[in-house]
Amino acid sequence: MKSGAVGSMKSLAGEIEKLKFDKRLTELEIKRKRMTKEEFKKYVDALPDLADNVAKMDLDEKLN
Repeated sequence: MKSGAVGSMKSLAGEIEKLKFDKRLTELEIKRKRMTKEEFKKYVDALPDLADNVAKMDLDEKLN
């Protein structure tokens, strides 16, 4: 395998690892035993609280 191919495989593996905690894939990761529920909970608990950064909107308000 050429060194460029090895580098791109490492890059792909890194990108796949980033998806491990993607909300759309977590159930599958747990089901396939690639991640435990405890590991996922630890990850979620470590996320910063960004509640103060949201813009609140009134959905009942008419758009003009």
